[in-house]
Amino acid sequence: MLRQVGFEIFICEEAGEVLEAHALCCLLPSLKHAINVGDPLQLRPDVEEQTMTLETIQGKDYRLDESLFERIMQPTDVLAKTIPTTKLNVQRRMHPAIADISRITYPFLQDHPTTFNHPVPKGIQYRMWWLHHEIAEDEATGVSQSITNMHEVLIVKELVTYLLRGSDYSPGDIAVLTPYAGQVAKLRKMLSQHCAVWVSEKDKDTLVDNGAIEPDSFELDEQKQLNVPMESMLRLATIDNFQGEEAKVIILSTVRSGPKLGFVKTPNRINVMCSRAKHGFYVIGNARALEADAVWRSIVDVFVAKGAIANAIRLQCDRHPEYHTFASSVEAFANFTQCQVPCDQELDCGHLCTEPCHDLSLHAVIPCKSLCGRRLKCGHKCQKLCGERCEPCRKKCRRYQRSCGHYALERCSGEPIPCDHFEGYLTLSCGRHAVGYTCGEQAKSFECDAICGEELSCGHTCVGRCGVCDVTQEHAVCQAVCGKDMACGHKCAALCHEQSVCPPCKQLCQSSCSHVRTTRKCDEAAATCLQTVSAIGPYGWAQQTLCCLTDGKAFPERAYLLQPKQVGVIFQSAMKTVGAELEELSRKADVRIEMLERTSYLRLLYFQDVAQNAKSMAMAAPNIIKRSLSHGDGILELEKEVVVLNDVLEKLELGLKAVETAYSCQLPAVPEAARINIVHIGIRAVLARARDAKSTACFLLKSQDQSQQMQRAAPELFSFVKALLDSLLDEFGHMADPLVKNAIAKCRVLLKEVDSVLVECG
Repeated sequence: MLRQVGFEIFICEEAGEVLEAHALCCLLPSLKHAINVGDPLQLRPDVEEQTMTLETIQGKDYRLDESLFERIMQPTDVLAKTIPTTKLNVQRRMHPAIADISRITYPFLQDHPTTFNHPVPKGIQYRMWWLHHEIAEDEATGVSQSITNMHEVLIVKELVTYLLRGSDYSPGDIAVLTPYAGQVAKLRKMLSQHCAVWVSEKDKDTLVDNGAIEPDSFELDEQKQLNVPMESMLRLATIDNFQGEEAKVIILSTVRSGPKLGFVKTPNRINVMCSRAKHGFYVIGNARALEADAVWRSIVDVFVAKGAIANAIRLQCDRHPEYHTFASSVEAFANFTQCQVPCDQELDCGHLCTEPCHDLSLHAVIPCKSLCGRRLKCGHKCQKLCGERCEPCRKKCRRYQRSCGHYALERCSGEPIPCDHFEGYLTLSCGRHAVGYTCGEQAKSFECDAICGEELSCGHTCVGRCGVCDVTQEHAVCQAVCGKDMACGHKCAALCHEQSVCPPCKQLCQSSCSHVRTTRKCDEAAATCLQTVSAIGPYGWAQQTLCCLTDGKAFPERAYLLQPKQVGVIFQSAMKTVGAELEELSRKADVRIEMLERTSYLRLLYFQDVAQNAKSMAMAAPNIIKRSLSHGDGILELEKEVVVLNDVLEKLELGLKAVETAYSCQLPAVPEAARINIVHIGIRAVLARARDAKSTACFLLKSQDQSQQMQRAAPELFSFVKALLDSLLDEFGHMADPLVKNAIAKCRVLLKEVDSVLVECG
């Protein structure tokens, strides 16, 4: 199609981000003039296969992310012919102080006169600052293993909140940048609680693909921010997705705080992250760690030369610099409140502003709180506040006789004043209370506002209004606390419920039984103790049962079996607890089995290094077997938890049978589904451990070392795996449940593979 067009001029914008293959497709025979516009020192083209990029050692042979533009501008071949180039040497974005960082890369860079007028962000002493810390980065988690630093997340959140607290910047004027997608996910979760946050579609796709954020969460955010224009949202982005953009204030979270810097040390990426800010540039990171790279060391030197690096940042009032603090922690940011020095600026009305220090633009909307003092028509001064509207004079100035015969002072404006001459007391309609009244209130109908005080049927006193009770002929609902003694020893803390049974006690149980001291509530504590005890049944003989099914909390030496109805309630509570623990156990199984499978390959690489460093494979074999058996510690812990939960169900079933025997009744049975789920989790755990041991045995078997110790090591591991699988088949092979049968089928397949290998080994 391009050949048919036959174009003669080719213009490529952002040529440094275009793959060489894409650019070459446009260099057709009809072409007479090719113009490439871009910067080879900024971000390179984005490629999926990172191992073939210039950022990796092996990728330097492929140079997949090297654009045609970069190859021509910066040829590696000294004999290569150069092409005509023109450089833009005047920048119109950054304040000259911030542009000094870019001059490390572009020594020829000049500043346009307009950049000198960029203001310093209000509330901070300097327009550029490096907030140094030495808090370690977080351990890599999740599918992507993306690096994060929670300390920097919290500091960024406080700095953004502080900048937005003033009236100088809106969220759309601030951008938060970071190299890692995992850090973007944590920053988004924290910052979205304070303002609308905009993340680009490319960053969203990366976060979803890496499993850092659920897709639904972005849809919820879009619904909440439906009416918020994009320019009013705080920009949050990775460095790779911010090229070509800018913001008045840039906050950079470098994340790395250890010996390894990863792709943070890529010069092109550093160039982009340090050249986006217009008014203010603030870096949060470990300068000592980043100085290991030469480019970062040059940037740190710029901050040092300007005296703009420390482990705290100075926050201050712009109008009263003496009101300041040095913030290095979340608490310091939160504790630095608004400047309390009086404003004292003259307002349009002539008064001085008495409010605490604030932005001067607020004078247009904050009403003056000084006394008005204007002269009214009558000659008196207005008694309202200056910011309020003047009203008719309310000053009492003339004595006159009212129609009732009493004398009083009349207001200057002539506004009538009700006669306040005290007349006496009036008995109200309730017949029990009286109220004093004045001459001006004689015609007013009084309703009794006193507390009723009559005794209710529950024995408490009515606290409703007497007038309401008198008119409605009904007392208010009793709001007193019940206070009755309960079986647990506490007093009922619920509101009065008259003759109905007191609800379960919600107070902390002080002593559930002689076996367990619990921090649970009284109504939960009975289901906690699964100790086997001897209790007295309805006919006087002893029964073996569970402590939680007896009333032996107060007198353990003489405990009686609870009634079947009470036992039913405890059973339901216990099964809820078992259900929750089963769900948590299933989640743990998914995580630990997945981690075991993922790290199996890395562990075998470690074994290979051990073997190479050892004098022979035979010397390394015992260490490899030991590491293989201990590798599944997480799975072993999981198996122990399965055994404990299964024991709980067996004990609960024992206790229920004891109550059924004693009272000749039928109680709910332990659900079979609970047992099957426990068995299934246990089989999955053992099967994962067996597979892991088999992979190690196969590794040893493939070794070229034929020593006697080596020949014995692999069969030993295979025998261990076979014993594990045989025990599973013997114990659960007869079960007919589809879930268990499916797991057992996988065991049989693995057992066949192990048997065939053992036969080959002889």
